[in-house]
Amino acid sequence: MCVDYCAFHKDIVKDKYPIPNIDELLDDLHGAQMFSKLDLRSGTLQEHIQHSQTVLEILKSRQFFAKASKCIFGSNEVEYLGHIISKKGVKADSQKIIAMQNWVEHKNLKALKGFLGLIGYYMKFLQGYESIAAPLIAY
Repeated sequence: MCVDYCAFHKDIVKDKYPIPNIDELLDDLHGAQMFSKLDLRSGTLQEHIQHSQTVLEILKSRQFFAKASKCIFGSNEVEYLGHIISKKGVKADSQKIIAMQNWVEHKNLKALKGFLGLIGYYMKFLQGYESIAAPLIAY
């Protein structure tokens, strides 16, 4: 049996915005020096203050409220999607590194694949990743 889905596909609403790629998001932050959880890119302190004020004014005008305990403003570094971002660049969050180091021994192939997926995500931060992971991938 063969099904022609052409008519079905033509009526599907396309995503207005593509899902962002984490590497592209992190690359976009290159050169930024001041960070907030609401406004991650600002070149100077003055720009940062202006951007933050604009964002907060828009949120307030639409009756959105941020939880103060979860907000960070004017920080030299910020945690973002498992990374620490600062004017020095992007690095893996040390808590994630500790979690990988303390991961329990893998008892089956499924657990090993889960672990390899986690460390594979951070492979650009792990010097010699290919040679370290090679015996596990061969398993």
